Amino acid sequence: MKKGERQSFPQSNGYAWLYVYGFVHPWSGRCDLLRFDSVDVASFNAALKLFKARVDLDNEAHIVLYVDNAGWHRSKKVVCPEGIELMFGLPPILRRWS
Repeated sequence: MKKGERQSFPQSNGYAWLYVYGFVHPWSGRCDLLRFDSVDVASFNAALKLFKARVDLDNEAHIVLYVDNAGWHRSKKVVCPEGIELMFGLPPILRRWS
């Protein structure tokens, strides 16, 4: 490199999305996190299925999952496993402004 020339460095201005589905048990604090490459109905269905496989439904008679009103949560294509019920509402942060 000659004096006065700018040195160039390899760089990337791009980014990659990472989607994490989180399930938290409010009394025990147990947290399950599942990483996916996209957010859509197929991923949500897969997350529900994996979550059910991780939870002992004999110990938990009925599970209520509180979700927001995202399109992939409300779709008619959502397959909710037996023993799991979805409840819809505003995300906690949005309740401050309602």
